[in-house]
Amino acid sequence: MNKEKYNEEKDTLTVIAKNIITVKDFHDWGKLKVCLRKWFPNAFISKTRFRSVFVLQTQGDVKQVTQQIFRECSEFLGHTTAVLCDVESSMEDIKEAAVNIALDQIEEGESYCFRIKKRDVPELKMSSREIEQDIGDAIRLALRDKFGAEPRVNLDAPDITIMAEVLGLFSSVGIRRKRWEILHRKIAE
Repeated sequence: MNKEKYNEEKDTLTVIAKNIITVKDFHDWGKLKVCLRKWFPNAFISKTRFRSVFVLQTQGDVKQVTQQIFRECSEFLGHTTAVLCDVESSMEDIKEAAVNIALDQIEEGESYCFRIKKRDVPELKMSSREIEQDIGDAIRLALRDKFGAEPRVNLDAPDITIMAEVLGLFSSVGIRRKRWEILHRKIAE
């Protein structure tokens, strides 16, 4: 995946929004689907081959769609990743996508981390933690070059998480914002 391909996909974000969604309790999948259908009646919602992991695709801006998912369906929601790029599940492609997304999405002064949910990918031989360290370091170096100073890494409560959702041969790379998570927790209480 190259920078031009990411920019082409970024330009289409207002056309099709894609989210990887997990349900808090697998038995609540039906309730989550009803909630998603209410707020996104024209959405395409599909199961993956992984328990509790689903894909929602709908028309609209992916960040606004993600915020609405948190706002309206948080009672049943495990988490959701606003997908900005789909790549093959190789270390190089995931790293390149994560770095490009970080450079585009992280503002100076924002804290960040990189996380990966690795599912059924024997080609990714490193542990999730090793991958997170490797790609996180690549992001740190790219942001340091961009801002001229060390970026703020926060592994516990970052402002933005660059997220790779590995779903077999292909991976979706995107973001989660702390303010979306905070909204999710407040509504759930």
